Amino acid sequence: MGYSPGLCWFRRSLTIEGIDGTQFSDKGDSGSAIVLEATNHVVGLLYAGNGKQTYACPIQSVLARFNCIIA
Repeated sequence: MGYSPGLCWFRRSLTIEGIDGTQFSDKGDSGSAIVLEATNHVVGLLYAGNGKQTYACPIQSVLARFNCIIA
């Protein structure tokens, strides 16, 4: 992906694609929770997309980074 410092690669991220090629996310969606429909559990935090794929940090990584616990 291109960012102001140049190309960036993201590891340990979720890649999401819309059903039948539909767009899953759009500009301004960064920070949205990604919810697994089957369980209604938050699985990721959206940070980027390119029109075909959406990228998200796994929610456990986000929670761990901010020392959050689920009570």
